[in-house]
Order: sequence, then structure tokens, then C-alpha cells
Amino acid sequence: DRAIADYDKAIALKPDFALATGELAARATPLAYRRRRVMLRRLSVPLMVTPGNHDYVQHRVVHAQEIRALFGSDHGDVTMGPIRLILLNNSWGSLAESQFEWVTATLARSTAASHTVVFCHKPIFDPREGTYYGMENRTHAQLLHGLFAKHGVRAVFSGHIHSLLTTEHDGVTYVISGGGGSKLKTSDDMHHYLWCEVTSESLDIKAVTPGISAPLLKLSLSRQT
Repeated sequence: DRAIADYDKAIALKPDFALATGELAARATPLAYRRRRVMLRRLSVPLMVTPGNHDYVQHRVVHAQEIRALFGSDHGDVTMGPIRLILLNNSWGSLAESQFEWVTATLARSTAASHTVVFCHKPIFDPREGTYYGMENRTHAQLLHGLFAKHGVRAVFSGHIHSLLTTEHDGVTYVISGGGGSKLKTSDDMHHYLWCEVTSESLDIKAVTPGISAPLLKLSLSRQT
């Protein structure tokens, strides 16, 4: 099975952890998550998840119990060596007031990490022209971006759009990586995962397609000063 072979190649690189930006399931149902539990038994590294619209919301009703049973809270603040990871739940395309209060207070706290990065499901910005598939509440998106720029967030990673896209605003790099396995957006897109290497001075990002030696994307972000 190619998917298992690709997984084994990625794990052979010995990542410290893995992070998924949502849509682990096509529907937020108990059956879908029973299947996910079986699949996740293969995973040999810590996994963090931000929920997506397909695996958190079904027919505009939140079904949080399944994903919370697997992964706990739908948001988090974790520091691992030189990197600080902030996970947000924007699967509705907006943020609840409690999440705004949390992320505002969290970003305001000092950190010893060299890089602060944010993970969420829906993109803050859609860099394509003539279409839009980012956060539906654009006011919330702009408020979030203002917080990210103010507090020196180095990069924001999201999924949702089944492509590989990047843009930069006010010193914040936005990376959309939605080519993990589902149907791709265009015929030019390729399935991929992101491999990140972090030191106190740099955050290096590669988009890797199994079986292809050249990365689809390479970014090297210096420490935010």
C-alpha cells in the first residue's frame, strides 16, 4: 500500500513530532473516528491536531466529542526547544470570543522560544486571485493577523485548500498545505507533507512529495527580532 510506504519513509526521518491541521475524517461521526483510532495506532511519534470543518462540524452542528476524545483540547500552547507552537480552532471560519481572549492572552505572554508559529485549519488569507476559501469571517481574520504581526509570529500553517500556497504579510509568513491525501485542487498540485527543521536561528520548511527528490517548496525563515 503506497500510503503506508510513504508514511514509513517519513517516519524513517525520525521527526520529533507530527502535526495535522485538520480533516482527519470526511465526516464527524463515531464510525469515522473508530477508523481513525485504528489508523493512529501505527503512529510512532507524538501527534498534535487542530480540528477541521469536516471532522468537527457535521451539517453545521459541532460534534466535538469524537476528536476531543482522541486529542483533548481543540487549542494549545506548546514549547519544544527553540519553537513555540500555538494551535487554534477556526474550523467554523471564525473564532469564539473565548478563543480570541485565549489567543490574545497567550501571545502576550513572554516566551524563551526563538520562533512562534501558529497552526489552524482554515487559512487566514487566500493568496489566489479571483477566488476565496479562507476564514469566512474576514474581520476575525484581520484581527488575528494583527495579533500575529504585533507579537512576532514567524509563520502560520493551515490546510483546508487542497493546494500548496504561500504568502507574506507584515513579516508573517503564511503557508497553506492541503495536499496530504484528499483530491487536489488543480491538476498542477501534488500530494505532499511539510518537513520543518528548527534551530535557534532559523526555521527551514520543505514541502516533500514521496518519491520525488526535489522539494516542491523551500523556505528559510530567520529568527524574528
